[in-house]
Amino acid sequence: MTDLPDITVPLRAIGRDPGLITQQLIMAFNGWGYNWYKATNRQRADDLLVRAKAQEILSRVAGFIAEATHKLAGSIPAPSRADPLPGRDIMPHVKAWRGVCEKIGSLAGRIGAAPAPGRDRIFDRHRDEGATLAKLQGFDLYALQLIMNLEAKLAGLTPADLKDAALLQGTEAELQAIRRLLDERADFLAL
Repeated sequence: MTDLPDITVPLRAIGRDPGLITQQLIMAFNGWGYNWYKATNRQRADDLLVRAKAQEILSRVAGFIAEATHKLAGSIPAPSRADPLPGRDIMPHVKAWRGVCEKIGSLAGRIGAAPAPGRDRIFDRHRDEGATLAKLQGFDLYALQLIMNLEAKLAGLTPADLKDAALLQGTEAELQAIRRLLDERADFLAL
């Protein structure tokens, strides 16, 4: 039994004998085509981690916006005879930023559900799995960079900032850039 799977190397490195049952379990896993230390499996796991981090940051950004819109909407005075519809100048800003929050939630869902390459022989005929995963990881890392820039821009968002039309347009442009990047990623996977 000279070609033991890679998992036995770390066990022996710490002075543990893998044992017969462990070896058989490892052989069963490898027989099903899975190897914990294979580079492509590590790339898949890293890609999932990057996308999970991107979703986490997007949820924080949505939280910043939701908190600021809540404070802005809370600053609208109660209706009176003199002003039966107070906040006419504030509500369009609140609605626009709530729409941005919905777009962020949609983007977070798209990032989490982004497709990965199939693990079948047909796919292997057309593409190298390692190169494909590396390219996908590049897409996801760039998306993470754009998302981190968005977080840095909106981290100290105040209710007064929500009235800035340029900030709203810039934020929507950045979300559109992330959306286009996700479209490029999906197009890359299409055969």
